[in-house]
Amino acid sequence: MAFRGLTPRQRPALWVAALFFLVHLPLLGLVELSGDESFYWLYARHLDWGYLTNPPLIGWVVAASTSILGDTVTGVRLGVLVVASLGVFALVRLGEALGGRHARCSAVTFFFLVPLSWLYGFMAAPDVLLAALVACALAATVTAWCTGRTAFWAGSGALLGLALLAKYTAVLPAAALVPLVVAGGRRWGWKAPAAWMAAGLATAGPHLVWLASNGAEPLLLRVAVHGHEEVSEAFAGHGLLHFLGTQAGVWSPVAAGVVLWALWRLLRSGTPRAPHVTAMALGTVLPFAAFLVWSPFGPVHPYWTSVALPAACGLVAVFLAGLPPARRRLLWWALGAQAVAVLVAGALILGGRPGEGYLGRRVRWAPGENRRLAARLRPLLDAAGPGALLATSRGYATVAQQAFYLGVPERTVALAPFGLAVQLDEWAAPWRGRNAVLVAPGSLDEFPLPVYFERCHPPERIAPARGRVYTAAVCEGYRGPARWLWEPAHGADPQAVAGSVYRALLGRPPDPEGLRSVAWALERGELAHLVWNIVRSPEYRTRFAGETPVATARRILAALGEPDADPARLARAVELLAFGGPHGLFLRLLDEHGGPAGLTPEVEAAPPAPPPAQEPDGASRSATAVLPAGTVTVTEARRPPGPAPSTV
Repeated sequence: MAFRGLTPRQRPALWVAALFFLVHLPLLGLVELSGDESFYWLYARHLDWGYLTNPPLIGWVVAASTSILGDTVTGVRLGVLVVASLGVFALVRLGEALGGRHARCSAVTFFFLVPLSWLYGFMAAPDVLLAALVACALAATVTAWCTGRTAFWAGSGALLGLALLAKYTAVLPAAALVPLVVAGGRRWGWKAPAAWMAAGLATAGPHLVWLASNGAEPLLLRVAVHGHEEVSEAFAGHGLLHFLGTQAGVWSPVAAGVVLWALWRLLRSGTPRAPHVTAMALGTVLPFAAFLVWSPFGPVHPYWTSVALPAACGLVAVFLAGLPPARRRLLWWALGAQAVAVLVAGALILGGRPGEGYLGRRVRWAPGENRRLAARLRPLLDAAGPGALLATSRGYATVAQQAFYLGVPERTVALAPFGLAVQLDEWAAPWRGRNAVLVAPGSLDEFPLPVYFERCHPPERIAPARGRVYTAAVCEGYRGPARWLWEPAHGADPQAVAGSVYRALLGRPPDPEGLRSVAWALERGELAHLVWNIVRSPEYRTRFAGETPVATARRILAALGEPDADPARLARAVELLAFGGPHGLFLRLLDEHGGPAGLTPEVEAAPPAPPPAQEPDGASRSATAVLPAGTVTVTEARRPPGPAPSTV
């Protein structure tokens, strides 16, 4: 059962892995990169021991493959396909180590019939690396248990360390293997578990040091990302039901039933269970149990449970080896028929014209959309000048994909820094003051442009695919990240912030309900969204219909402690108002105060500033605001002292 050389017993595993690789290789470049894959390509251009939102292995693998094939779709995915092929090789060897030739065939056949594995060789994702490395670790551990060779114990630990560098959920299969490692220590001596643990820590050690040096912020950020805005659904039970429904889809009902049947038979059997078979059961149950517990408190993506797939294949292989041949054939026919049905349903949903399947269902399927969008953005990027940034106001997928197709990986920034976009925010910090092309799905109306840029040109609408609309604009003077817009403002005074918001936007003090809304928005990091909703409210439109831009700018400045702003300041506020709207101007001025935490009741109620003493009576000051439609001159005339002139 050892992996030395290429023995006749190992040749089937090699042939299966080679066939898997050769079948998937010509298909790698057929589909454009997804947003996540493009983001991992950005990782490859910023190599490090870790990232704010992911461990580093996916970036290393993509960097290795693109160094050979260049920045192409095939180049991004090739390295992950190589690792996935090694995982298939290990899966065949795992089945043979567990139960011989029949178990070997059962393990790999079950793997290929589970829908969760069908994208295994087509996409560059940490979950693919994780599943492949876990399969290798399981095969090495079972082989070490059977042979007692220390090299396999050390190899298993090193592979689990690499799996941790792919995704933090690798701790689940590692925990499942602990009883087997302990049993191996009793059987072969305690040198075996020592080698297992030492190799794992040595492999993952540099990343753990990096993680500790960053205050565990990346790990905490992952928890915050996946728990954001999902708690309300959790207590209604939606998260749990969604998890169960998606898992029934990606595993398929028949495959899920086979796994549950295998677990039931294992529990009901009266004979003592072998430790390596128990490890397969734990490797299947622990990930599902962990995600099941987490699902009420945050979303669980369907493919996360792929970490349990190698152990489930080993468990099913042992289970099917003990079934009568007639039942075994019946299960294989059921799994095969279900796989064909899923493939036909997928073809009906995704087929037909771009953006619409044969069944008439709207789907996010538009071949060539990213290339067409890149062709429309290229002139805007050239117009923005050399070294211009590529920015997005919504998420990270759009800007990561366009960075790939436009070839500007070093100059990308996401202006709504939550989730993976936080990493883009960090990378773009040195590029302040540069021009940028801002692109986002849908509209830019809600986004507070003045917070991030000094000036933006009128936006353009782009429709690269049927039913898909993007908005792009050339902006000048990137000001840097403003994470306070999207993060909870724990140090802010809700009463001071509410007073400024309501006086600036509605011209009145806040009512009790408004005060509660502002306090809730500060706790959730939703102040920008609240301000946008106020500007769109019927009360705002009724109160300030027909108001001039100068009057709007003066009102907002006064609410933030500048009731007597000079003409230059007022003209600049009118310019910001022209491309950012009232909500953008308010948030820009709030950003200049240091965010919500910089507002105090004293700032809110600042007294009018006295006029400059050196100006003669009756003098006037003026400034010009440059707007897209022309210029506006803002003049402040000072009345001489004495009684006011009579009005006729």
